[in-house]
Amino acid sequence: SPEILRRFLLTHGFTLNQEIPVQENGKLYSVMRAAFTGDDSPYPVVTEYAGRLDPHDPVARLYLQKQLRRLQTEAQALSALPDRQKEAQRAREIADQLFAYMEDEHGL
Repeated sequence: SPEILRRFLLTHGFTLNQEIPVQENGKLYSVMRAAFTGDDSPYPVVTEYAGRLDPHDPVARLYLQKQLRRLQTEAQALSALPDRQKEAQRAREIADQLFAYMEDEHGL
């Protein structure tokens, strides 16, 4: 999934330089351009889900809404399992951060 790819890149010294949202045949994709910089600085976890997408771009917004729905569905499913409450809470927190990112005028 894209968030796993972003996490790998960001934790292995790559910088996401650009992301372009693409919608084709009813599917949403994010095309990423990354470069190795050696920088493995901490980053907001929401970056794994939002990347460098501009929430004001209509196709990016559709992609981000899809990511938000996935996180909300994951949180709801996990909250039904007593031994997965911590994971459910984490998914809810990331969903809240993604929602805030989508509503923020400046993005990340």
